[in-house]
Amino acid sequence: MSTDNPVTVLVGRFGSIRKLLSAMGEGNKPNLIQHWQKIGRIPHYRRAQIVAAARSKRVRLDDALLDQLFRQEAA
Repeated sequence: MSTDNPVTVLVGRFGSIRKLLSAMGEGNKPNLIQHWQKIGRIPHYRRAQIVAAARSKRVRLDDALLDQLFRQEAA
């Protein structure tokens, strides 16, 4: 995966897919994150969950990364 992929950047900030899932309270669902990495974004309805997970683990999420993570599909 390219380092330009914002989901890969997010996973890196948490340390691993499993650490991100744990912080999100999603248990053992690595396919969820892998799908997000494949499409290069996260569904908008997951934004509050991701922000809360980052806050709980003291992971920095800047506005530019959040915009990339939650960009809408092209119409």
